[in-house]
Amino acid sequence: LTTPLTSMLLNVTLAKQTDPDGVPPLSKPEAQQYEDHYKLAFRACQENAGGATLPGRFDARPEAYARAYAGCGSHTETSYRRSYARLYEATACATHQTDDQFVKLYKERPCDLIGRFVRLQPLNVDRHCPRLFELTSGQPLVNHKSYEPNQVWGFLPEGPFATPQALAESYVFQPKSSNQAAFAIMTNVTNELVGVVQLTHDDPTNLSIQLEAPIVQPQTIGTAMELEACFLLLDRLFALGYRRLQFTTDAQDAVTRKLANRLGFTLEGVLYKHI
Repeated sequence: LTTPLTSMLLNVTLAKQTDPDGVPPLSKPEAQQYEDHYKLAFRACQENAGGATLPGRFDARPEAYARAYAGCGSHTETSYRRSYARLYEATACATHQTDDQFVKLYKERPCDLIGRFVRLQPLNVDRHCPRLFELTSGQPLVNHKSYEPNQVWGFLPEGPFATPQALAESYVFQPKSSNQAAFAIMTNVTNELVGVVQLTHDDPTNLSIQLEAPIVQPQTIGTAMELEACFLLLDRLFALGYRRLQFTTDAQDAVTRKLANRLGFTLEGVLYKHI
């Protein structure tokens, strides 16, 4: 499900690295820019680190800051690269264990968009569909009781789904156009899927795009993980120059409307008989 929009939003990677989702590597001029940004960020973090040095790992913070800064690409604003790199540095270098975890993750998945609680990766039907079905089918799961699946799918175009195959063939995993992007929301602590977030109606000419409400189980609604998944996309879009971000939901969907308010969206109107 890697579309041009997906590749644009993810972190960039050097040509010598192989991304498992097929995100294209940098061209030779872009790779040189990556290396220049990496060296610049490494020196800047050496002079002014974002926290205490990990014992025995004096370059852990500069390396984390530099790979996040350079990974934002050359098309994002400098202020965004700095803030994203600081967040990544603080998350990756909290302990020796997290440093090992994020170094390994960078080697395996260099393009993932990473936050404090979750990270975003391109949605993949083989890797993510079975788990998403478990989360949203209403069946009891680990410590969570069973629930009515319409709590998840009631205001969405399709669903609930009777089988994983039906979900795999739905709009969630089968985008109707190339101006969409879908991301799996993965937790940083357990490395498990907690939901899906999508972007639709991309209009690069007018620099506008639409964020869809995340598809998550009821227990995740309103949590920091859901909010951060949306914020990671919104922040990257603004850094790339987008001017208008839309959010559309059913007027009766109070839960999703609350999410839109928390994300800072402004109600512009009600479209009758629209969706």
